[in-house]
This record gives sequence, structure tokens and C-alpha cells, in this order.
Amino acid sequence: EAFNTKDTAFTFGGPALKDRAWFYSSFRYLGRNDDVSTLDTNQFLRSVDRTDKQSFLKGTYNITSADVVSFTFMNDPTKISGSRLRNITNAQDRRREQGGPRYSGNYSRIWGNTLLDVAANAHNADISDFSVIREPSNTVLFRGGDGRTLADEQRGGYGRDLPEERNTNQVRGSLTHHWNRHKFKGGVEWAGHINLRDTLYINGSIYESISTRYGAVTAGDIATNNWSVLAFDPFNTSDFGGLIRTLDTLPNRAAFYTAFDTDRDGTISANEFAAAQVFNSTTGNPNSQINYGRTFQSELGSQETSSQGLTFFVQDEYRMDRWTFNVGVRTEQWKHFATTGEKIFTFEWEFAPRLSAVYDILGDGRHRASAYWGRYYDPIRNDMTNFAGTLTGSVLQEQIYSLGQWVTYRTRGGAAVQDAFFAPTTKTPYTDDLQLSYAADLGNNQSFEATFFNRRTRDIFEDYDLELYATAQDGEIHYPGPLNDPNSLFLGLEYFGYTANPGSNFVVATLAGGKRDFKGLEFVYRKRLSNRWQAGGSYNWNDGKGNSNSDGNADFQGDVYFLDPRAPNQYGTQPGLIRHLLKGGGSYALPMGLQFGATFGWNSGVLTSRTFRASSRNLPIRVTAAEAFTYAGFSQRWIAPNTVGTFENPSYSTVDLRAQYNRRLGRLNTEFFVDIFDLFNNQAEIQLNDLVSGLGTVALGDAVSWVLPRRAFVGARVSF
Repeated sequence: EAFNTKDTAFTFGGPALKDRAWFYSSFRYLGRNDDVSTLDTNQFLRSVDRTDKQSFLKGTYNITSADVVSFTFMNDPTKISGSRLRNITNAQDRRREQGGPRYSGNYSRIWGNTLLDVAANAHNADISDFSVIREPSNTVLFRGGDGRTLADEQRGGYGRDLPEERNTNQVRGSLTHHWNRHKFKGGVEWAGHINLRDTLYINGSIYESISTRYGAVTAGDIATNNWSVLAFDPFNTSDFGGLIRTLDTLPNRAAFYTAFDTDRDGTISANEFAAAQVFNSTTGNPNSQINYGRTFQSELGSQETSSQGLTFFVQDEYRMDRWTFNVGVRTEQWKHFATTGEKIFTFEWEFAPRLSAVYDILGDGRHRASAYWGRYYDPIRNDMTNFAGTLTGSVLQEQIYSLGQWVTYRTRGGAAVQDAFFAPTTKTPYTDDLQLSYAADLGNNQSFEATFFNRRTRDIFEDYDLELYATAQDGEIHYPGPLNDPNSLFLGLEYFGYTANPGSNFVVATLAGGKRDFKGLEFVYRKRLSNRWQAGGSYNWNDGKGNSNSDGNADFQGDVYFLDPRAPNQYGTQPGLIRHLLKGGGSYALPMGLQFGATFGWNSGVLTSRTFRASSRNLPIRVTAAEAFTYAGFSQRWIAPNTVGTFENPSYSTVDLRAQYNRRLGRLNTEFFVDIFDLFNNQAEIQLNDLVSGLGTVALGDAVSWVLPRRAFVGARVSF
């Protein structure tokens, strides 16, 4: 791959009114061009252009000696002509437009020992993707291990335009008062978030198809064997239950029961459908592949959801001899609104205490021990509001091809079948953070600090299929195991706060048994600039374990038993963990204005899981059908042992170098510099493919990401 960058910036500022008003402004233009080649065959694909235009303006005015008002404007519109990802071919390339203006204003007043601070800001953020090729997306399935390229898997175009705006408005105010040894502070904040979408599927659908090389494939084969993609799973209760409900409403219902009720008992079981449903038709397929699944956009229309939060906080910082204490509490409440404007859920007021203590060990200000404990709530974001509150606008129908027609098994959007409700018992996720630290001034402008932290995340949320975990829409309990088993995964309607199934596809709820625990150590050494040199370095050791990666979007936990947090082989090292990090850097200035600096970084490699692909997610692999075992009183293809967080990616290091020359020419200050990244051209492997089915010709364990090659950045700055 080849790339080049351009970086141009201008700044201008100064007093606007003597001793009363000041302003500062800047503009920066960033341009980058990348040549992208295919991951599997290393053939040139496309050139990707990215342009960033960043502007900044701030004005400050002293109304009086005690009153100050300021205004800030920032903007960062960005255009990206395509994807730099090498596992996306030109067929499914997409361009992006992102960024937007941010406005903020601040007023502060001091009288006596009291400070008043009031601020407001607004941010209009665009994050929109558009299909480069104006054709439907068609992802073609292959058996894992069978030869194919990425171009074989990716047909058509990206297939959709996803214009989206994420807008935020905030107003806040605080009072700070000093009295005796106390520093009191209290405040209030209101925030509103708006999400606006206007989804368009090109020609109305996106497809998952089966390669014609296979002729005919059963639904059970795809669900239980190692295929490159899984869309419809007959053994997933949500998929199969929705399909049967649709079949029972079709005018040709009898034909389906004749084809799939093979034991003629009046019902179609998942096993019967898995064996009898054969995919072998190419009729109407946009790329003449075998019809399998598609998502059909049955209605168009924009969608706007929103959430609003109100927060109060108070705290007291108190000094006593060598001790400094800070005691505070924060409380917040959030409300969520659907596309109709109606309020769909209000979270209870949550209270988050925060406590800290600092001790001057020797009383000379050079040795400090501190402890901190605090609770942080993570309000549910608007992607979940979209999930539960999309009642108007675009409607998507997830379908499979059966008996010569497309049959819907799930509808998303619209009021006919609500995609999800917030369960009445849903709680706000939170993290408890404990930190213990020691810091020392070593003299000669040197310092050292060691910190231990332990973070526990609980009340994680997810979407649940009540057909699996409680009473189904038909009033029956379909849970496959004994309810009284000590390891039972059954929850019941009362866990969600219902007396009857609300009839939605899913409910958003607190994930039973979900937890994440993250702890670590950090050691930091600093040498502040003196005698022409400065340096610093740090080492981090991290350990993260848990049974859920869910964070702000509806994934598969709660949809299938094998991914339940309480299921076997689910708890383990958290995917995404980097266990060891080492960083260092320093600089030295010569008398004639020449400076040299270097940075070094090393990490032990990210830990992931061995995975398979399902509905655009990478999920931990399961045992085979022959290896299925019993847990909680029923047999299932549970997660395979030693899967979660056990796939080790390579460690790697980088060294970067900077040389800079400063010289004054009359009234001009000039700066010339060169940055060299990856000085030793260490194009080490960063990430390996963890998909057991492979990715095109890229097999499990093959490299998919590398350290960028050595590159230089040359520039100059002039100021006056």
C-alpha cells in the first residue's frame, strides 16, 4: 500500500479591545490519499481520499473585573471517498461524510469567595455512509475451508445509504464557594440527544445468497456446519418462532405444512424445518446465486429518536493537616422518546457517590498516597432508543426464501410489530472504580507514580427474546430444560416486570449474571524539561475478565442460550484486552535551536476469540453437533472450551523520531521539522484472522493487519 498526506494550518489571534477582549482563530486542512489492495490476493483495489477541514474561533470579553463571557465555535467536516479496509472489495465499498459544527458559550462571575459558572453548547454531528456502487448488496456464502476469494463473497454494492445525524444540546451551571478549610461545589446539567436517520436500501433489498457451486443446501446444514455466514438459524427461537407465526397467516399455509411437517403431527418443529428446507433456487437473485436470506425495505421514511437527561451534583473538598478529603454525590435521570415523540421509558434516579483521600506522607509535599472510590453510571444511548422507539418511518423485513417466495420471519420498525420495549425492571449500567496510588517527587525535576485500579461493571443491558427466557406470545413456556435445575437459565416474566408477554420481537433489559471486572497496575516515570532534556516512560499491566462484551447495542446475548452470560465457557478473559503496554519517549535541545525527540511503544498483542460470522457479528465458536453436551438440564451446542479471549494476536513495537529546527528571522519565528514514523520499518503483524471459516482466501490465523511502513512527514511553521 502507498499513501501520502498533507497538513496545512493557519492561526491568528490577539486583543480586540485593550485589556477587555481577545480572540483566537485557526484553520487546518488535512488531506490523505491511500492506495488499498485486497487482503487475500494483494491486488490493487482503489485510491481513497480523505479531506478534513478543521476550524476554530474563540472570543473572550471581560464585562467587568468580576464578569467574563466567552464564545467558541468549532467545525470539522470530513469527507472520505471509500473504505481503507482491505477486506472490503470495490463491490461493497462505501463513502462517508462526518463531522459538524459545535457552538458553546460560557459566563462566569466572581464575588467574594464564590464563583458562578454557566455554560451552554450545541453539537450537530453528521456520520453518514453511502454506497459507492448503486447496486444491492449480496453476500455469498461458502463452506469454511472451501476455496474462494473476497470478490466471490462480496457481490453487488454496499447496497444502502445511511444518512445519520447525532445532535447534542447541553446547559449546565455550577457554584463554587470557599469557606474556612472547605471548598464546596454544586451544579446542575441538562442534556438532550437527538438521532436522525433516513435509511435507503438500493432497489429495496440486501441479500445473503449461497454460491451456485453447491447446487442445493439445507437450512440445517448452514446452521450447524462451518459456513462463512449465518443469517437465518432454525434453532434460534426468535428466528424460527417468527417464521412459524408468518407461515400461519399465509394463504398457502397448507403447502408449507405439507412440505415441512414431515411427521404429520400438525406442527413444524425446528428439526423438521432444518432438514426439509432446501435452498436451490436462483430465481430473481441479483447475481444469479442461490436465494437464502434478504432484508427487504417495505416502507421508506426518516426516523428521529431522542433522549433527555437531568443531573445534579454536590461535593466538598476539605483539608485537615496532611489530609485532603473530597466527598461528593451525583444523581441523574434519563428519559427516552420514540419517533412519534412519545416518552417510551424513564429510568429511575441513580445516585453515584465519589470519595477520595490524599495523604502527604512526610509532610513535605514530596510523597503522596491517595485512595479513590467512585461509581459511574453509563446511560443507555440512543442506539437502544432506536431499537425500542422506531415506530414510524423505514420498515425492514428479514426474510428467507422458501417454496418459491420470500417469507418474513422478523419485522423491524413500524407500529405493527414493535421491535423492542424497555422492560420495566431495566436498570442503568454502572461501574465501580477503586484506585490506590503513590507518587513521589524524586528531585532534579523527576517524579514517579504507581497506581492500582479495580473496576467492576454491573447491570449490563441487552435485548432478550422472551420466547426463550419467559412466557411466549402463545402463553406457553418453551424453555427446553427443567425450571428447577440449579443452573437454570430461565428468568420468567417477573424478572422483566411483566405479567404477560408484551408481544414485541425483543425487550431491552438488564442482563442476568452479566459482569466485567478490569484491574491493572500502572507505573509512570517523568523527567520534566530541564538542562535541555526531558523524558518519560510508563508500563501497564491489565487483566480483564467477564462474561459479556455488550455495550450500547443489541447483540446476541439474550437471543440464544449458548451466549447467555451464565452459560458454560462464556466467562473468561475479555476479548479486546492487551495485557502488557510499554511506552517511552524523550527529547533533547541543542543550543543552536535544533531539537531531537523519539518515542517508543510496545504491546503484548490484543486477545480475541475464535469466531464465526452471524448477522454481521463475530461470535465465539460452538462445539459441533456431535460434541453437544448437557448443561442446566438440556443439551445444546454451547461455546467450545478455551474459546473466549484465548486467541492471541502478535506483540509488536514501533519507534518514531522527530527532528526540529527553530530560528527567528527578524519578526518571524520559523520552525522546520521532520517526523519519521516506524523508524526501523518494522511492518509487524498486528492482527490475525480469528474467523474459523476464513475470509476469502485468508485462513484462520493469517495476518489481516500490519504496522504501517516507515514514512516521513516534513513541514514548516511560521508565526509573527
